[in-house]
Amino acid sequence: MIAANTKIFTRLAKELPDLAATLQVTGRAIGTNAYEKKWLKEVKFRTPATLRVAGPMFFAIAEYGERTYVLAVGIELTDIPDDLLPIVVNAGLLTAALAEIDVPITRSTTTNAQLAENIFFPTEDAYVEYEAAEVAKYFYTLQAFEVAPESSLLTATDLDDRIGLAAVLGAPKISYVAWNAGARANLAAMARDPMIAPPFHLLIRALTENRNDAAFLSLYRCIEQLFPFPKIERLRDQMGITMASLETAQMIETVLGWRNKEDSAMTELFQCVNATCTTQLALCMGIDKSISASGDENGSLGRRVARRLYDIRNQSVHYRPIHHAEGAVTPEQWIDLLELVSSCVSDMYKHFTPAIRGNQVGAGNWTGSVTTANSN
Repeated sequence: MIAANTKIFTRLAKELPDLAATLQVTGRAIGTNAYEKKWLKEVKFRTPATLRVAGPMFFAIAEYGERTYVLAVGIELTDIPDDLLPIVVNAGLLTAALAEIDVPITRSTTTNAQLAENIFFPTEDAYVEYEAAEVAKYFYTLQAFEVAPESSLLTATDLDDRIGLAAVLGAPKISYVAWNAGARANLAAMARDPMIAPPFHLLIRALTENRNDAAFLSLYRCIEQLFPFPKIERLRDQMGITMASLETAQMIETVLGWRNKEDSAMTELFQCVNATCTTQLALCMGIDKSISASGDENGSLGRRVARRLYDIRNQSVHYRPIHHAEGAVTPEQWIDLLELVSSCVSDMYKHFTPAIRGNQVGAGNWTGSVTTANSN
């Protein structure tokens, strides 16, 4: 406890470089009662890189007394979900957080003068105790929430990122892209579904990107991980391979250098997407669904939708002359597109998560078969 307080006041003293060498940092402490001292002594933090979401602002996961908490550092949650329960940041939790997870110091033109007057004032006392609020005001704000014990956020793998995704959804001010209610509901449902395991760090990144195309690319990368799976599933079934599909795909790409081509892979994956979602994507992107019904040369509606998404991916990544001639996605289309692609991610991972986890039940029965067009 002494070390934690020494670290905090040493950090503050460094804000006064001309005086730092002469300032008394030992013997200064944030006042705590017995309950708060227990928090200070026993709380443990995790600060995954995936939860550093907005410059110096981040989320941290805390464990205390067999309960799980999330701390928002410099971030305000305004749309708080029912399974994140607000708690008071008591003096013990505050002291531990300021010492252990490097909460940034706030700086202004008056910070140095305030520190000199209110914190490092001359004293002959061997011990000086401060109210928690008096020290907290020099650091980024902290909000703390207990994850409800009954929440499904706690029942699945990827616990930290699932909680982080739920927290980001509760802080719309750090989402610079206009995510509509449907898209946010899709992401919230994925965070709480223990039966699916998409790359949650990419969903968090999508939510905190500052451009529509960048958010789309993060969702697209979730789908990209699944590109080899339809063919790997058929290979496993035909050759009696017992190795899990994810490891099989990794080994085949490492040894043979094989990976599925993007547009053909997307077409295969769309066989496990809800037909209504596929139709809505076609309408969103200006694809006439009646053409596919008449048996056009481009094949199924799913193939046409997959090809258009691949084109949008290319426009988002590259900037070639041909992209001037291709239709740009309008701001209104982006809003619908992000919702629908997030729904696709959910559908695809409902099918393939068992293969990712190494439990092939429900994932080893891939029977889809398509004739794919040549990819670029």
